[in-house]
Amino acid sequence: MSALRINLKKKFTLKIKNQLYSVYLFGILIPVTLIGCYLILNTQTLLNRHHNAQVNSDNIRVRSIILDITTSVKNIADEVFSDEQLQRILSKSYSSSSEAKVAIGNYDKFKKYTSRYAELSSITLYTMNDTIEDYSNFKQVTPEIQRSDWFKEASNTANYLWRTQMVTDSKGASPTNELSFSYRIPITQRGDYAILVINISNNNLKSRINNNTLKTVITVNNDPIFYGNDRNLNETLDFPIDYTQKYTTYTGNSVYNGEEVLLDLSTLIPLQSQDKLYIITIDPNAIKDTRKILLICVGTLLFSMFVPLLIVILYTNHFSNRINTLRSEMHKVSRGNYNIIDNFTGNDELSEVYFDLTTMIASIKAMDKEIYEGKISKQKLENHQQKMEFEMLSSQINPHFLYNTLETIRMKAFSNKDREVATAVKLLGKYMRHNLESTGTTTSLATELEYIEVYLSIQKLRFGKKVNYEITVEPGFDTEKYYILSLLIQPIVENSIIHGLEEVEEHGLIHIDVSTDTSNDVLIIAVSDNGIGLTKNELDKLLTKIHSRDKKPHSSIGIYNIYQRIKLCYGQDYGLAITSTPNEGTTVSIILPLHYNWEDLQNA
Repeated sequence: MSALRINLKKKFTLKIKNQLYSVYLFGILIPVTLIGCYLILNTQTLLNRHHNAQVNSDNIRVRSIILDITTSVKNIADEVFSDEQLQRILSKSYSSSSEAKVAIGNYDKFKKYTSRYAELSSITLYTMNDTIEDYSNFKQVTPEIQRSDWFKEASNTANYLWRTQMVTDSKGASPTNELSFSYRIPITQRGDYAILVINISNNNLKSRINNNTLKTVITVNNDPIFYGNDRNLNETLDFPIDYTQKYTTYTGNSVYNGEEVLLDLSTLIPLQSQDKLYIITIDPNAIKDTRKILLICVGTLLFSMFVPLLIVILYTNHFSNRINTLRSEMHKVSRGNYNIIDNFTGNDELSEVYFDLTTMIASIKAMDKEIYEGKISKQKLENHQQKMEFEMLSSQINPHFLYNTLETIRMKAFSNKDREVATAVKLLGKYMRHNLESTGTTTSLATELEYIEVYLSIQKLRFGKKVNYEITVEPGFDTEKYYILSLLIQPIVENSIIHGLEEVEEHGLIHIDVSTDTSNDVLIIAVSDNGIGLTKNELDKLLTKIHSRDKKPHSSIGIYNIYQRIKLCYGQDYGLAITSTPNEGTTVSIILPLHYNWEDLQNA
């Protein structure tokens, strides 16, 4: 049964090479394909929405402009319709053409309209009065005009009419199409009528409508195009429009000038009119840009699929060959043959396995020797440690012997009535006892200040009037409950005496002040002297030595050690501050946290 299981296992074993191909297929190729297709489709949708919204927005803008213009023209026509002066001019029969010209010359409203409304190209009034000849904005209706389609249509309806009219400018340039408005004005006294014709300026339309990226085409009913971004659009619109519908709208792809474009079509019916203006906004680059972006996306997707495939194939073959080589060498070792190849290509985990194999071969032969040498080394180390401990114990002075000796000297001096010597010995004993008992520990600030006072008393005995001292503590601050590192203040006091009061003959003063700064939550122990002080260069050099100690010994080594002890114990926010004024003195301030976990400090 076990043999069958082994055979089945071997039969269905998937080699690493095939496993890597499977990982690429299911971990990279399929997910990347699915995600890439989704992103491409989503990108296409977003691009289509963007371009559709763009052409639709521009179409709405153009429609708003046309509506504004047509409404202004309609309002002008209403004013002309009710103009009594115009009615009198058109109703009167003139005896001569000069009389008619004088009457027309006194009527200036048409000129005012054209100057006030920039969108107007021209205003013309066609009259049936045969005593009025063509002059200014007035024209007589000739038989040829009467036979024209637009005149017949305008004569037979009271509605506002909009159409495309071909016009030629005064310079005789090539004719162009303009949007034209026609309206019949009845002349009640004569029993006939006049036709008001207003043309819209294409230049004004272009200045208000023109878009750098989008094209606009406008036509009325089934007439030729009267406005377009291209000058060659004086023709009927090619786009199929259902003119039977009241409102025609369309947004989508279409063919324009032989190219596939995106367009948006809308319908505008001017006020009190049955005519329809068709506004078409065209984006000639939308489809091309969308396809270009999609091609880039597809190319990126294919690149991200097939380049990794090529890399996986090359790497898999190389990796498989290395595994077969390693497997062959391990098979040799398992059969007792330790003559394996010297070099194994690569610098990865397989290389580490190969080197581990070579190390294992060497360690088998050297294992006993290493164990023996390890025991010998361990024993030598233990012996060396015991020797050092013994030497340290032997080198220590029995503190009781030292204290008893000093007490004997003090009593001898006292019995000889030499009180000054007795006091000095007593102070020295206290000082040495504090040094021996406090090294490496913490102590209360009160004890430390007491020790400093002993030290200063000794210096007072030594230097006389040269050294005086004063210790002040902020009222209300309990020095018994505040613990600091031992021997933290004494080196600073010693430095102030040796260097600060070096050139002082008498009245030298060492002032130790303990105060708090509750706003910054710190305790400040300031040690000041009234000695020679330091210049700015000397102070800068001292601060440099304190912050970055060099290997050469110097006088600031004690302050450097204090600075480092404070940083290590209390943190980087605390330390020393030094100020000095030449010929006035120096102040060294120890800055410590006002509130601190004393148990942590005592265990430091």
